[in-house]
Amino acid sequence: TFQHRISLAKKAVRSVPQNTNTHTRRDLEYKRLDLKMPKPKGKGGKNRRRGKGDGEESKRELEFKEEGQEYAQVVKMLGNGRCECFCFDGVTRLGHIRGKMRKKVWITAGDIVLVGKRDFQDEKVDIVHKYTADEARNLKQYGELPETARINETAVDMAMTADDDDNDIGIDFDDI
Repeated sequence: TFQHRISLAKKAVRSVPQNTNTHTRRDLEYKRLDLKMPKPKGKGGKNRRRGKGDGEESKRELEFKEEGQEYAQVVKMLGNGRCECFCFDGVTRLGHIRGKMRKKVWITAGDIVLVGKRDFQDEKVDIVHKYTADEARNLKQYGELPETARINETAVDMAMTADDDDNDIGIDFDDI
């Protein structure tokens, strides 16, 4: 077993001549017994926190809403982990990004998110999950999102389409 092999390695380290370096003796015995050196336990420094782009965003299971949850689209970021969310039940609410997602999952205006409604505050919701554009399209195909939901639209695009009654910006190209 593995424990037996380690005890053999420890005994063998004692048998190596004392004039060699301790690390060198241990390395020699680990190689002789065909054991792997233990991996370092450190988590890394600043560059690890910034992200290495190891491609963790593989295929993940689609999360559907449950009781007390609703789909929403982020209209505007307000700062301090808060945003204005348009829930697809027709109400605009103040959204709060949960602590587990802060500084790990970046949410911007136009993103489709899953929010948890609060029992005690109807005007506030907690953002539970952010959907990628592909996941949002799948939700739309399954009929979970309404047909009017716009995917991959920024706040500027949403503001431009909100002013449908007055599209004139004051420039007449016929006069030029």
